[in-house]
Amino acid sequence: MFTSTIGLEARPLEAFENHETEKWRRSVLIVTRDAQAIEAMTDRFAAENYQVRIVSDGFVAMNEIRRSLPDIVIADVESPGISGIELADELGDWGLPVVLTIDSSDHQIPSGIAVLHSPFRVDDLIQTIEEQTTIAEDSSRVVST
Repeated sequence: MFTSTIGLEARPLEAFENHETEKWRRSVLIVTRDAQAIEAMTDRFAAENYQVRIVSDGFVAMNEIRRSLPDIVIADVESPGISGIELADELGDWGLPVVLTIDSSDHQIPSGIAVLHSPFRVDDLIQTIEEQTTIAEDSSRVVST
């Protein structure tokens, strides 16, 4: 079993007793300091039947993930505490999809991580969430068969 640099063990989704999204289409954890932008998206997320949790830094995000595993994490590349890139690296070992939002091209993003450049349209975010969660679901089906 993999132990992360921040003390979290990689575990399969089934190991999380509270991982259930039957009531919701998707469970999304958003890590951002830009609450105003997220507030603008709230109605759209509700219309898409997404359960959304919003946190302001990477450490709080990891605590939320321990409490209840989301289907996908959307993280600002410059999240305080644990950066979006570090989150993507950690959670990628779990098979949990992460989408990074980025304001500039000053960052080296590892290959294989989905990126949305700010400002982005809500439709693009919704499409990316659906694409990345579908890829993760398909990958887990291949591994489990």
